[in-house]
Amino acid sequence: RTNPKTRQNKALQQGRSRPLSAPAPLADICRLRVAGLRRLVTGADGLDVPGWAIECKRCERLELAAWWAQAMRQARATARKPVLFYRQSRQPWLAIVDAAELAPTVFEPGRETATLRLEAAAQLMRSSLINPTGGTEHAS
Repeated sequence: RTNPKTRQNKALQQGRSRPLSAPAPLADICRLRVAGLRRLVTGADGLDVPGWAIECKRCERLELAAWWAQAMRQARATARKPVLFYRQSRQPWLAIVDAAELAPTVFEPGRETATLRLEAAAQLMRSSLINPTGGTEHAS
């Protein structure tokens, strides 16, 4: 019988995801309640932030284009804005958002992305809760 920690390490070495820990620090930073590390009705990962479709990945081999495409599909299906949180071992959590969320007069929705630190992404998400009419819509 294999130790669960050993299985996690082997999965990381092979490039597979392991259990996620982004929702808890994100919830702390956003001052939001964690809905649990389970898939929600929204189809997003672990944390239900109104207006956002959250996808979280913790994997050694980065597949950002595929993960962003998944986040975009979830966002369209739920009429929310996509955000992808990802992290490799011993690296900080980062987030990818649609650049139009940061500069809607400069960027066309769905055309460019921006990478943010966890704290900056949380600030962006928190500001959309305070001013829900700000930013862009991703429903199609």
